[in-house]
Amino acid sequence: MPIDHFGKGAKPDPIDPRDFKAQARFGAVIVDWTKRTGLVQKIKTWRNQNGSSSCVGQACSYKHDILRSFPDDPFSARAIYAQHHLSGGGMYIRDGILHIVKKGQARRSEVPEPQPQTESLMTDLTGITPEEELDDREADGYVLPQNDIEYTAWAVLNFGAVVLGVNGSNPGWSNPMFPHPPIGEPEWGHALCAVDIEVIDGKKYIVCLSSWTDTPAVHHLGEDYFLSGNVFNPWVIVPRKENMQLIKDKGTVYLVAGVNKKVKTGIASGEALDALFGDEPITDGDTSAIPQTQTLSDGFLIHKK
Repeated sequence: MPIDHFGKGAKPDPIDPRDFKAQARFGAVIVDWTKRTGLVQKIKTWRNQNGSSSCVGQACSYKHDILRSFPDDPFSARAIYAQHHLSGGGMYIRDGILHIVKKGQARRSEVPEPQPQTESLMTDLTGITPEEELDDREADGYVLPQNDIEYTAWAVLNFGAVVLGVNGSNPGWSNPMFPHPPIGEPEWGHALCAVDIEVIDGKKYIVCLSSWTDTPAVHHLGEDYFLSGNVFNPWVIVPRKENMQLIKDKGTVYLVAGVNKKVKTGIASGEALDALFGDEPITDGDTSAIPQTQTLSDGFLIHKK
């Protein structure tokens, strides 16, 4: 099928200084390009957005499936896209990432995806409720440096997958397995889930899952794509660490990262505690009233959204 028949829909995120920057958190990185993740072979559910502009929802759902070890009940792309699509179609990648972080995401059994995935059906809010999403929240999202293949590769190897956008053109994507960046003005933007890295004939590639397929298919984004400046808004999601909890000890709230290990939350004011815990009082040593918080995988607390 010609490339112009496939839906796209990624829009560059508006600049927001509140975004957590990966470089500020993780610093400089070094990539071993001989390593592979092997994730393509583990994908259970391949996604086909058909003619809809739901690519961000598809890419975020791929990412979330990977974080939750390929569940038998995969995540619903409609649950993301229907809540954040723009009036003319398409979506910002940031909105998909932060929705999963702040609110979670419903599964396909809870929010079924239509077949075929037309724009009108994928923007249908029927059946989407906050209660179905909450138990699948993640820790936080970090935006990576743009057009940096090394940082993207490092994030893929360390966090399993990266959701990113590409500017493209129909001629440049005539071979979707090995696309080329657009010459001149791009014709569209598309979101992809990057899951592996590869070196072919000495050239570095980021391997991305296709959202135009019911069977295994990937796109290889080469160094030329990154160097051309046509890769935008790469995001990584940091998963929750389930053995983290908050405790109150002698009036101070701590994040517990294991036996006898406390990391102060930095929550100082009573107003902040009220906003985090609600009206139910918490007493020293009692964790029952304290919700699961948002933490980095290595135990540092980020703020409650």
